[in-house]
Amino acid sequence: MHNASASAAAVVKSPLNAVTLIGDYFPPTEPITNPELLQKQPSAATAAHADHSQQQQQQQQQQLKRTKAAPWHAVQEPEKAGTAISMIVDIPMSRSKTTLFKMQDGRCGTCGEPLPQGMFATRFYCYYTGQLHCKGCMRRSDKRIIPARVLHKRDLDPRPVCKMACNYLDAMYRMPSLCVSLLNPKLFSMSKRLSHVRLLRRQLSLMHAFVVTCHHRDRLVSWLGSRPYLMTKETRGANRDMYSLRDLVEILDGDLSTRIANVTNALAKHIVDGKCTICYSKGHICEYCGDSTPIFPFQFKLTVACPRC
Repeated sequence: MHNASASAAAVVKSPLNAVTLIGDYFPPTEPITNPELLQKQPSAATAAHADHSQQQQQQQQQQLKRTKAAPWHAVQEPEKAGTAISMIVDIPMSRSKTTLFKMQDGRCGTCGEPLPQGMFATRFYCYYTGQLHCKGCMRRSDKRIIPARVLHKRDLDPRPVCKMACNYLDAMYRMPSLCVSLLNPKLFSMSKRLSHVRLLRRQLSLMHAFVVTCHHRDRLVSWLGSRPYLMTKETRGANRDMYSLRDLVEILDGDLSTRIANVTNALAKHIVDGKCTICYSKGHICEYCGDSTPIFPFQFKLTVACPRC
C-alpha cells in the first residue's frame, strides 16, 4: 500500500511526464507549479501544436472542396486523393459525358481537379470506373480488359481506362479474386469450357489428399505451374469457383481448359496406375460388389459417393 501511494503521488506531482509518455511530442520543460499558468500562458510547444492542427484542418477543408466529386472507391487523404481502388464487378450505368460532368461537379474522377469545359475540351471516359478523367490521369493508349464486362457479357475487348485503373488491373490480372458462382453463376451455362473447368477443379480438389502425402508432391504440384490454387483442398465450404481475370480470358478465348484437362489426366494416371504405392494404397474397395480393384473418389464415371457417409 505504501509503494502504491508513493507511485500515485509521483504521478500527481509530475503530470507533464505522463503526458509526455502518451503524446511523445512535447519537448522537456520545467515543472509548472501554478496550474493557472496552463490556461493563461500556454507553452510554446502547445501553441505550435495548436497552430499545426489548425493548419491541417484548413488543408483538409480545402482538399475536400477540390475533391468533392471523388469516386466512391477512392480513399481521400489530406494530401493525396484517389490513392486506392477496389475491384468493380458491375458494369457502370451508361450516361452521357454531359451528365457525368454534372454528377462529378466538373472535376476529375481521380485527382479531383477541375475538368476542362467547352465543346472541344479533352475529357476521357474510363470504362472501369465509369467516370470522366483529366488528361493527366488518363491516356487514350491505356486499354485493358474490364472484369465486369467479362463476367456479364463475355466481352474480352480491351477498353480505355484511367491510369489508376490500369495499374490496378495489371496487378490483379493473375490473382484469383473473382468468384464466378457468386458474381454471375449463369456464366457456367453460357460457356461449355468454363463448365468443363469447373468439373476438372472438382476432380483436382479430390486429388489433393493424394498429392499432399506423395513423395513426388513437389513435382506433381509443379504441373499446375503458376496456378496451384486450382487444386483446392476438399473441405466443407471450399470455394472452387475463384478465378483470376487471366483464367477467365484464357478459358473463354484460349486453350486453358485443355491444359487443365491434361494435368488432371496425368495426376489421375499417377495415382491409379499403381506405380506410386502411397497414392495407390489410398484407394477404396467397393462395399457393394466387393471387387478387389481399388476405386478413387475423383473417378466420376466409375464411382458415386454416398451422400450420407
